[in-house]
Amino acid sequence: MRHQATPEEVDYRNDRGLDRALFMKLVAGDWIAETKKYRLSVKFVAIADSIRPRISLIDVAKPHLATLARRFAETVNLGTLAGGSVIYADSIPSPETFRIELKAGTPLPAHNTGIGKAILAFRPTWELEKYLEEATFEILTRKSTPNAGVFHEQIAEIRARGYAVDDGEILEEACCASAPVLDPDGIAIAAVSITAPRSIFYRIFDDATAAVVHAASMVSADTITASGRAAA
Repeated sequence: MRHQATPEEVDYRNDRGLDRALFMKLVAGDWIAETKKYRLSVKFVAIADSIRPRISLIDVAKPHLATLARRFAETVNLGTLAGGSVIYADSIPSPETFRIELKAGTPLPAHNTGIGKAILAFRPTWELEKYLEEATFEILTRKSTPNAGVFHEQIAEIRARGYAVDDGEILEEACCASAPVLDPDGIAIAAVSITAPRSIFYRIFDDATAAVVHAASMVSADTITASGRAAA
């Protein structure tokens, strides 16, 4: 009987249609593993596995992001944490001419972003400490978080009030408020943020922080519900 390849296993011995130089780079980079046949490596499959839950999270979060975007007419984001960097999984840009817009997939240092702070504040302590051991506190603006000591103080405040603020730490005129999306154990798996120019942000601050906390709590509840249905 002829061997039926699994989804992770493809016979590339006659790899027509695939640029040979690119193919060999994939092998060298451990994206494709070489045995008797070539197959997608553990590295590639692990990334695919990590994307699957994010895709469902994006679907669950979308209506709540849309509600925030309609209410404030400012940029709204959903972000996760990967390798010490915030990755913006989804974004709804402001319709205004003067706006702060982040491209989905853009990595930024967690300690200088509202989303990164909101997630790290509600992750296990060992994970926060590991992040701080590896973080480089580069000063991007005069508002950037300067060191681990200041970051610890910020984390304590975030845990107490339930939301984080980026006071222009990446770009001085871009400010945001962010709240964590939590799993059933209270561990952050993502965060929701609203980003606006400084002059607008502090005019809407009280309403925006309350709204982003509410939106994140709704995403948390809907994600837990959706996970329960999928497991049933």
